[in-house]
Amino acid sequence: MNWIQTYEDVLAMSDEEDKLYERLELWNTIEDIFELDNENELYWRERAIREKANTEFRLGNEEKATKIIEDYLNIKPEWTWGYIEMADWYLDKRDNKHYNLEKAKEILLRAEHIEGIEEVDAVLERLWDIYKELNDKDNIKIYATKIGIEE
Repeated sequence: MNWIQTYEDVLAMSDEEDKLYERLELWNTIEDIFELDNENELYWRERAIREKANTEFRLGNEEKATKIIEDYLNIKPEWTWGYIEMADWYLDKRDNKHYNLEKAKEILLRAEHIEGIEEVDAVLERLWDIYKELNDKDNIKIYATKIGIEE
């Protein structure tokens, strides 16, 4: 798997459309070869979902990207990294078209309220960062407390 990771890293750094389509093909091939539906391959299955969704988003297919993740969240709603992946699409200040703190916040608040959510601290930290960016002093304090930071 090491060479695949290196190849994927090279493709992920590119914004060229043909390389992004090549990245989608790579993840489709990985799914086929490694039978990612097997419970022993959970990390790779979830990674494939995130990478394919991220690539679709970068190709301008926002609805398709969201559907890829939402379909898996319907099966496993406590999957933190699906929510984080979607929220991160709207946190990139370099992407003027999609930068939207309110949309990112909405996604993460949805995640925070999922019973049994995995790695909730990752969600709470991102919410704290968003509230700092929004200069929402009340929520900065609330989320600082939730993640154990003194404000």
